[in-house]
Amino acid sequence: PMGVAAEAPIQEAYTTAPFFKGFTEGYNTMDALASLAFAIIVIRTMKDLGLKEPKDIALGTVKAGIVVVVLMAVIYSCLAYIGASSIGKFELSANGGIALSQVAQYYFGTKGSILLAIIVTLACLKTAIGLITACAETFHGLFPNVMDYKKYVLAFATFACVVANIGLTQLIALSIPMLMFLYPLAIVLILVAFISPFFHDDRRIYFIPMVFTMFASVADALNAMPDVIKVHPAVQGILGIYQEYLPFFQIGMGWIVPAVLGLCVSMIAYFIAKPKQNVA
Repeated sequence: PMGVAAEAPIQEAYTTAPFFKGFTEGYNTMDALASLAFAIIVIRTMKDLGLKEPKDIALGTVKAGIVVVVLMAVIYSCLAYIGASSIGKFELSANGGIALSQVAQYYFGTKGSILLAIIVTLACLKTAIGLITACAETFHGLFPNVMDYKKYVLAFATFACVVANIGLTQLIALSIPMLMFLYPLAIVLILVAFISPFFHDDRRIYFIPMVFTMFASVADALNAMPDVIKVHPAVQGILGIYQEYLPFFQIGMGWIVPAVLGLCVSMIAYFIAKPKQNVA
């Protein structure tokens, strides 16, 4: 090891609310957002393998998910340890990509850099293929008369190549406000999907919690904006209201209470209306 991980200096945000800081930092992986798009490919693959019933598809997805969760937990734990111990040799990096490059160079020299480039290329390529395919299929389904499937693929691939070249640090800085807005919505959508069958997939069970969550996620996005926008008096006034009245807003988790409240309201609306089964 390049150093003792336990001796690495702790950043201020991790001394007060380490779990929630790590939780919101996880937004940068975009895994939850990607899962919504990948679901299309996974379900189609399950069907191609002969699984037709929704229960069988769900069970197959859970089995695959368990394997992925275990392997990813091992990989990320190892990366976290390597990153923490690397502080013994290197200063804190602007992003994880720089840190990983430094570690590879330290242990394996030029060969390590080449090996890392190959690993990252393969790892990102499979993600890029999945996302471009899923997005192209989604947009072709929504707007079939605009372009055909292949043109959607070309458009998304070209756009991704252009944006990727602004650099990882800049890309993260630009994407954080959007992630702070979208991620709570994605998390709530995924969680609500688990309980929706108990309410006959009524649309209110989805719609109302999403609206309540959006109320908080908009403020989270404003709070993550660059200083040139954040210091505007109007923005400061809005953020001041949220900071005073919305629990957990300071740690980026202000959406939790509105989401729970919205879910409760949707359940009340469901039982009052007494909808028929399969309304959605």
